[in-house]
Amino acid sequence: MFEDFSTEKECVKVLSRFHDCEMREFDPEKYESDTMEQIVEAPNFILHKFVICGKKKQRLVIFDSTNKNLCYEYFWDNKEKSLMCCECNNNGHRRRVFATIRENCDGKEYVRLNKLEHICNLREYDPEKFKNDIVFLPSNFKFIEYIENGLTKKKLYLFPSNCEDKNLCYKFAPEKMDKPQYYCVKCRILKAHLCKNNETEYISMKAKKHSCEMTNFQREHDLHTVARKTIKAPNFQIVEHNFTTKKIQKLIIFTVKARL
Repeated sequence: MFEDFSTEKECVKVLSRFHDCEMREFDPEKYESDTMEQIVEAPNFILHKFVICGKKKQRLVIFDSTNKNLCYEYFWDNKEKSLMCCECNNNGHRRRVFATIRENCDGKEYVRLNKLEHICNLREYDPEKFKNDIVFLPSNFKFIEYIENGLTKKKLYLFPSNCEDKNLCYKFAPEKMDKPQYYCVKCRILKAHLCKNNETEYISMKAKKHSCEMTNFQREHDLHTVARKTIKAPNFQIVEHNFTTKKIQKLIIFTVKARL
């Protein structure tokens, strides 16, 4: 930027006419004066760092000044290179309420907030959300594939390392056939993800306790792997009879000796 003395106006000189980047939407809020920025000091904020499905995550929690059970949560926006309020960003308005972490002259961290007000409500602080996932290595999980009614099905079995009985496990079923995501068939809430690290597969799951009992793996294995027989006519017969107002059906299967 320089001053054109002939017109007494400031000018910008562009050294190249061509850009390698794409144009972005102009947002005047980003360039407003920061005279109203706020400073938040410890212990009024916590930066949580954790791992989900092998990916590093971070969440900045800024507590309400009067109630430490309530807070605002910020996620790292890689494009903006700053921490953005989760709820304001997802509210439809995509309001850019952001924060940056700085160090003072004593080396202590503090949070600097821009002057925009939140349009979201405070949320309850839940530290359990920020725990690292539990990882199951190949020695602690197994898949069983089987055919049922002509369709190939798959179940995942997880063996917790702290369980002494290595025959006990938790049973998971695919949430969607085209995604490596599974849900506990009893809890119906806990989910597990099949991940890969340098070609080694592992299971990643939230660090939460099951509300269900464990399953006997050997019984499950026998149920799905024992060869199934197809019985054709005339070696079976369906018998119908009336019982009060209902029609009852019974299936009778004959052995080879019985037919003779």
